Amino acid sequence: MKFLNWMFGALFVASAAISSAQCDLFISEYGEGSSSNKWIELYNPTSGDLDLSQYQVQLFSNGSSSASQTLALSGTLAAGAVYTITNSGAVAEVAAFSDVTSSVTFFNGDDALALLDAAGNVLDVFGEIGVDPGSSWDAAGVSGATSNHTMVRLSSVTQGNTDWVASFANEWEVYDSNDFSFLGGHTFTGVCGAAVEGCTNENATNYNPDANAEDGSCLFDNACNVDGIVIEATSMLTFEPANLSIEPGTVVVFENIGGTHNANFDISTVSGESFGNPVAFSFDPVTSDGTSAACIGSHTFDVPGVYTYDCSVGSHAASGMVGTITVGTGGCTNAAAPNYNQAADYDDGSCLEVVNTPIATIQEGQLTDAYTGQTLVTTGIVTGVYGSLASVQDGQGAYSGIWMFGSNVNLTVGDEVEITAVVAEYFGLTQLNSPSVVILSQGNDLPAAEALSTLAMADEQWEGVLVTVTGDVVDPALGFGEWSLSDGSGDARVDDRGYNALLTGAVIAGSTWQVTGPVEYSFNNFKLQPRTADDALLYGCTNPAATNYNPAAGLPDGTCIFTDLECSLIFSEYSEGSSNNKYLEIFNATGNTVFLSQYTMGNCSNGCDTPDAPFITDQVDFWTFNFPADAAIPSGGTFIVAHPSASAEILEVADMTYGFLSNGDDTYLLAEITATDTIVVDQIGTIGPDPGSGWEIAGVTNGTQNHTLVRKPGVSSGNGGDFLASAGTNEFDSEWIVLDIDDFSDLGMHSIDAICATSFEGCTDEFAVNYDPTATVDDGSCVYIPNLTIQEIHQTAATGQVITTGIVTGVYPPLGDVAGNPSFVIQNGTGAQSGIWVIGEGVAIGDEVEVTGVVGDVYGLVQIQGAVAEVLTSGNALPAAELLTTGAVSDQQWESVLVRVEAELTDAVGSYGEWQLNDGSGMIRAKDHAFIAQDAVINVGGVDYALLEQGANYRVTGPNFFSYGSYKMMIRDAADVVRLGCTDPSFLNYDELAQEDDGNCSSVTGCTNPDADNYDSAAVADDGSCLISGCGDVNALNFDELVNSPTNDDCYYTLPNLIINEIHYNPCSAQGGDFDYEFVEIYNAEDMAVSLAGFVFYNTSGGNPELAYEFAADDVLAAGEYAILTVSEAGAANYAYTGAQIFQMFTGNFGNGGEAISLQDSYGNIIDEVVYASSGQWPSTTVSILGNTLVQSPNGDCSTLELIATNLNNDDPDNWQGSFVDNGTPGAANSSAFGCSEPTACNYSATAYFDDGSCDYSCHGCTYMDASNYDMNATFDNGTCTFDLVDPCPADLNDDGFVSAVDLLQFLASFGMDCPE
Repeated sequence: MKFLNWMFGALFVASAAISSAQCDLFISEYGEGSSSNKWIELYNPTSGDLDLSQYQVQLFSNGSSSASQTLALSGTLAAGAVYTITNSGAVAEVAAFSDVTSSVTFFNGDDALALLDAAGNVLDVFGEIGVDPGSSWDAAGVSGATSNHTMVRLSSVTQGNTDWVASFANEWEVYDSNDFSFLGGHTFTGVCGAAVEGCTNENATNYNPDANAEDGSCLFDNACNVDGIVIEATSMLTFEPANLSIEPGTVVVFENIGGTHNANFDISTVSGESFGNPVAFSFDPVTSDGTSAACIGSHTFDVPGVYTYDCSVGSHAASGMVGTITVGTGGCTNAAAPNYNQAADYDDGSCLEVVNTPIATIQEGQLTDAYTGQTLVTTGIVTGVYGSLASVQDGQGAYSGIWMFGSNVNLTVGDEVEITAVVAEYFGLTQLNSPSVVILSQGNDLPAAEALSTLAMADEQWEGVLVTVTGDVVDPALGFGEWSLSDGSGDARVDDRGYNALLTGAVIAGSTWQVTGPVEYSFNNFKLQPRTADDALLYGCTNPAATNYNPAAGLPDGTCIFTDLECSLIFSEYSEGSSNNKYLEIFNATGNTVFLSQYTMGNCSNGCDTPDAPFITDQVDFWTFNFPADAAIPSGGTFIVAHPSASAEILEVADMTYGFLSNGDDTYLLAEITATDTIVVDQIGTIGPDPGSGWEIAGVTNGTQNHTLVRKPGVSSGNGGDFLASAGTNEFDSEWIVLDIDDFSDLGMHSIDAICATSFEGCTDEFAVNYDPTATVDDGSCVYIPNLTIQEIHQTAATGQVITTGIVTGVYPPLGDVAGNPSFVIQNGTGAQSGIWVIGEGVAIGDEVEVTGVVGDVYGLVQIQGAVAEVLTSGNALPAAELLTTGAVSDQQWESVLVRVEAELTDAVGSYGEWQLNDGSGMIRAKDHAFIAQDAVINVGGVDYALLEQGANYRVTGPNFFSYGSYKMMIRDAADVVRLGCTDPSFLNYDELAQEDDGNCSSVTGCTNPDADNYDSAAVADDGSCLISGCGDVNALNFDELVNSPTNDDCYYTLPNLIINEIHYNPCSAQGGDFDYEFVEIYNAEDMAVSLAGFVFYNTSGGNPELAYEFAADDVLAAGEYAILTVSEAGAANYAYTGAQIFQMFTGNFGNGGEAISLQDSYGNIIDEVVYASSGQWPSTTVSILGNTLVQSPNGDCSTLELIATNLNNDDPDNWQGSFVDNGTPGAANSSAFGCSEPTACNYSATAYFDDGSCDYSCHGCTYMDASNYDMNATFDNGTCTFDLVDPCPADLNDDGFVSAVDLLQFLASFGMDCPE
């Protein structure tokens, strides 16, 4: 500021010294009209052409003393001509006279302008630089003349005036706003007088006060003949004065008055290092005899700062011939620093630390004008650029944006900037003035626009923030390029500072728009400032194929009307309601009947497990759905798939049920099955990770959760898998209407606006499943279903649609094991593979039925899905139940066959309504569903007794079912569970609860304890004679209180170190089905073999501890050996390759969410127990390094749960890891990221990501058997083999020391003879 004042003062003195008759380029007109109607006019009053490249115009905003915009002129301006600079947004009347458009016209009434020559000398000013007048200056007696007025220079003015106070009072005329009548010329009546040449510098010895034109003749009293302050270099080896303080722009003259000297401002003669001056220079030495001064040189010190210099001649500097010149005033020049010195010309390093102030802090502080007038530093992303105005935002939410005026650098949307500026209130708009901007980075993502109601937008908290509103146009002509829209909550204004949507002609009352932009405040209104055409989008029909296509529309509103379209099946309605009120409605938008046998549905639960798989069939988790074989949808009809437990209101109109309709984060696909591929027709949800609770749809967060979705009438074809485009971002561009939870008002009555094309092609064969009676041209699409016996279905592993027949042997209500569907079983005859499970209903036991459906293997159970059953006859006798041992039932050949066992009940209270029987050949389960045996009673003498009693014998009958890795007999009614026993009360083994005599009545007494040494299998009553040997030591772990003949030879006091070492509880879909690959691995950490006789394994996947396996008397685990427990026969087969001992569990599996599993001895002592989980401290996430997956989640992502080392405590979750190898290491040591990574090492590990220095090369050596150093243990040849030649001259057969013909004759004589053994 001090420099500017000095400069203006000096220039004013210089101009005052020139006669007023002298002429030069000056500002002749100024326009500050409405909107962007702003201009500056320059006039050439001279008699000759002016080279405009010698001039420039600068803009000083809001009282700033630094120019915010500069325009360097170009071209030539003829005598008496004008040059007009206009705003690029000015109206045509102004633009017609424009010579150039420039940002120097981005001014308001409180901004100053200056006209300068090429050297930077100010020739003319408009407004007072460095002063903010508020909104405007007065001029010519008119209040606020510089705002909303046109001003014209008086015709008598011949040159510019740097004194604004004198200029505005006497040199201007003021006219109304938007008065363009003076443009294109200037009236000039002034006279430019003749020049009087001479020396015009008062400091010169020959100054001529009459001269008004400098002729270069001035003389000055120093050796250099330069006007400046003199420093003398003396013979005393000093500079006089040695220390000098001057203002910037001062000329300093160095003269030598004795000796040989120079002035060196570059490299210190003493230290050899740079002085570090603001400008480095040096003068050559000159000599003076002392009688007259010699000129060393002169320098104009334009750059403020402290200059140090010396005389570099000889040892003069070392003798003290040094000096300093201080140019200007030092201080802190950082306006944001607490100790900023506005008067400082240069920074002296004294600035205190600058603190960044968040934009929200500034905006909230300005609610009470807390920062007005303060210089602050803030950062943010540029969200909009509007000439000299820009919006900046640092994050999201209220108060996160602010406006900036007059950046000193060119800005682009997306720039990250640091701003040092003065906080000001401009007619209610908080803005950053006089900014110093540093661009930190470019091309950054902008903060997401805040979606607000039209009423909410007009609030202080959103000033400067990027927002978006949607509504209908209320008033398209508010004036000054403004218009309004409303969404019903209140009006929002839209302005044209960046983009004028009114010019499209589409802003008409009632039209719907989405407008985005930062919020500005001016003229007592908040208003949106769209930046480009992309910020103001009209809703309408955007499809050129529609009859009502609107080319001006930028966003679809679902109103398109089509005729003769190619339409498809679509999901027309979706419900994720309370409880199980869930359904999918499919609508046939085509012009023909569609047969659903060529379609299927897939779904993903909680995100898709393998979204990156190459084929859609692998990307989707489940393809367990099938439409009924005869299902079809007529044109304009619907087909509703509902949850089996949905409300009666839904089930009344449902066409079928499906139990896997679940939550709002599940994906559903409707797919067409073609000859070569599966094509996605429509989709709800994305194929990717779990979205959380649901997907956003039509702008509604979690729209797919707790809502009903209805497809808009304008949608006539599926999204082909692009759900996000279908979901849209708001109610206008979405294909869906979002209704409240449990709103079923549209169910079963969908319609569309389109007129879809009708095809006359189709299947014309009436014997085909998809026969279309409306088709006149056969298109080759006929589908014929093979008729197979149940045995043929099993033996050929048939898939797809089939027709088969059989007698219904069991009917079951909806069951979770078959996706919550009702089902029944049919059988054609007896014997192996004579039964099959059917998903369907509408039949009774004893019906002979013909079933049409789709055969599939779902979780190990071969079943017919989507079945349509035709009852041929009723009341037929059932096939005889196959009487099997309990161990034989768990065989696939008896799957779905009616079987019967007679056995002891070994567990009456199993989980999930299951209980167990065993006749000594192995355990089999029975399952309550159609009949609940666990709750049934036997009434004897008026007293109810439980039907199921552990230890009692039963005859149990039912179809053989498979689920969750095990076979189980499905009880149909009370007749299927019969208690057997002696019914004659005269015998000792009479059983009053027996329902049928088993023919085993007896009164034989003896020892009835099977564990006794003298057990008598024929005894039915114990006579107390049992002798039980074993461990009778109460301190032993295997103490048996029943022992009455103790030997104590087998007592043991410690448990073997058997470790649960690896758990595969949720295999990934890429490996296969859960029950086919689940396992637990047990490791023997002892140094000796351990007998497993009587040991038992328990799991709790059903909620209660269940005996999953009991080891046989001859089961032994060697030292260091691994054993594998699988949950199914398929699992045992799949892990046979490991070579480990494999034991198939009787019951249960491993819970995906975690459970307790334990290994116990036969006395209930826990050998090892692990309570694992799929979350919390237990490993459950994928681990990546440098973008590469190192370990996957054990919960469905291919890794197993491994104990890091067998000597660690497996109770601690931190001692477990996800395996580094897909599908784990069953039957082998667990994987590790550490190990030997050298492929040639003996112990090389392919899974070692990090080498731990353990590489062993002991297997290296010589592998050639003929070598003298052959190593029989070496497996890798290291090139060290040596060979000893016993005979150095083997060809000397006669050992005479020479190889000659004699040796050859001896060889030939022996040739062909047999060698001795």
